[in-house]
Amino acid sequence: MQKIFYCIISRCPNDRTRQFTPLVECALLTGNHKAIALHIMKEKIATATIGSRGLKTSFPRDSYEVHVYVINDVCYLCIADQDVKRSACLAFLESIRESFETMFGIAKIKSASSYEFNHSFRSLLEGSMQKHAQERTKLDQLQQDVEDVHSVMRDNLNKAVARGDKINTLITHSAGLADTAHGFRTASGNLKRKMWWKNVWFIVGMVLIVGVIIFLIIASQVCHWKLFPCGGKSDE
Repeated sequence: MQKIFYCIISRCPNDRTRQFTPLVECALLTGNHKAIALHIMKEKIATATIGSRGLKTSFPRDSYEVHVYVINDVCYLCIADQDVKRSACLAFLESIRESFETMFGIAKIKSASSYEFNHSFRSLLEGSMQKHAQERTKLDQLQQDVEDVHSVMRDNLNKAVARGDKINTLITHSAGLADTAHGFRTASGNLKRKMWWKNVWFIVGMVLIVGVIIFLIIASQVCHWKLFPCGGKSDE
């Protein structure tokens, strides 16, 4: 599992103390992590130039990396597996710094004694490290799923390239079918319009025929009631 397995927060040297003062530390694995951290701080950080925005730096080792974030005269250091991204480790240190300063305040941090916050902050630090490891596990699983999908896509692409002639033939046939379908739709539309007009004229013709028949029937009835042909004169 890729994770951050050691973290220490130390106050930087000042006029009263010529060395780093550890305030709290947490280790998820056994080892000489503290000695490595103190060596890095003494040999690398103590002589580094720290600007107003602080200092963010990393030191690669054989199978792990040491990441450091210095701000407000406090050094936040963690050691992580080499495969854990630098940006993720520095983001972790930033979140620890925000929690640490919010909980105790800068003034109290600057006057604290060695390991003064080990009891009150260590559990939170350990929880943050374990949470980061769990998030890394989920992220790694997601990345693995994405790589699996890419692998399947590459295999399908390679197979498609190998079947280049068949694909070209399929594309040609598909284009022909598309043209045929378009022609069929056009012919169907024309036929539908013709049938519609044919029905319209048939209905109009039937209406006219029925109208004429009704007219003739009415006219013959009227003439019969007057007892002489329509338009004729009486015998008087």
